[in-house]
Amino acid sequence: MKKQRTLFVIADGGRVRFVEKRVGEMVFDTVTEFDSPVVHEMTRRLGADRPGRSHESSGPTRHAMEPRLDLHTAGKIDFLRGIGGELNAAHRRGEFDHLVLVAPAKALGHLMEALDDETEASVTARLRKDLTRVPDGQLPGHLSDVVQGWRAQRPVGAASS
Repeated sequence: MKKQRTLFVIADGGRVRFVEKRVGEMVFDTVTEFDSPVVHEMTRRLGADRPGRSHESSGPTRHAMEPRLDLHTAGKIDFLRGIGGELNAAHRRGEFDHLVLVAPAKALGHLMEALDDETEASVTARLRKDLTRVPDGQLPGHLSDVVQGWRAQRPVGAASS
């Protein structure tokens, strides 16, 4: 029987970690992690000027035009959509069987929107927490309930990861 591989994705709007659990142990290892330089650097400076102005159609009055999203928020959403695209591609390549998503509520929503139907079907659990800065050694305290929950749902004799 093929060993089931579970990928834990721990993300927020500007950082992501791909984590795997060691077989037979409650130990987690970060496989890959990266920050979005756009979210952390450029978008804080961009848009810091006054918003654009528009003329009133019936007189000489001018009004500020607020953007629908500030550039920092838009950068976070783009970052999460990029992660979703990478997860879709990794799932098509067969790099994981199950997916556990850990992110703050808004980030989790944007990440879920970016997943295609097949990848979304592989999501075993969603946890609304920001664990991006939690060291690997402290992850079992936060993820043990999730691991115990999906172990209980697997049929007897199924491989665990």
